[in-house]
Amino acid sequence: MFRQQKSFVKKTRTGGILKIVKEHYMRDDIWCGVIGCRECKGEPMLDPHTSELNTSILSPYLLVVDTNVVLHHPDFLENSAVHDVIVPQSVQEEVKHRNQMAYKRLRQIIDQKDGNKRFHVFLNMHHIRTYSEQAGENANDYNDRLIRLVCAFYQQHLSEQATPCNVVLLSDDKENREKSIAEHSIQALSTREYIHGLGEKHHSLLDYLSKVGDK
Repeated sequence: MFRQQKSFVKKTRTGGILKIVKEHYMRDDIWCGVIGCRECKGEPMLDPHTSELNTSILSPYLLVVDTNVVLHHPDFLENSAVHDVIVPQSVQEEVKHRNQMAYKRLRQIIDQKDGNKRFHVFLNMHHIRTYSEQAGENANDYNDRLIRLVCAFYQQHLSEQATPCNVVLLSDDKENREKSIAEHSIQALSTREYIHGLGEKHHSLLDYLSKVGDK
């Protein structure tokens, strides 16, 4: 276990000085949840070899979703064609903070026990390779950077396994997608692009998309 400590002083109402110490604990053994991983311990559930055929992506692959996809496209995520998805802990927490109904629907997907959806919450805020302090950026940019770090971690982590797979960021934020490619060489698609790649069989998924367009 690794500990990161940050301290600062604060002036009280009575004029006194109070020292505040914040500690953040991280680990290097938080499991990835992918079937076939030889390094992680824990019960694997994500199976990239069952990924839906998509003309935009080389199979096998896993999806990583950002906050806006969860907030704006819950019907899409609930569809049986969407499975084997990584949900960063930071995304789950942001969704919970911004929209309780969207959070409840996300948790219902994650908690499904039938084995068909397979949404895995990765504790990126406590993994030493995916946690980062906010550095001169607004909250939205910080959260997006954390998501990209998750993608980069999975891509490298799985490349070391016997059965590597592609990691794809699903985001409707154009800047986030561009940074994913430029900074980490991680493939990134908008929700609409992903659905088009699934072919005519799944084009009805376009009806599930909200009016919120790509940014």
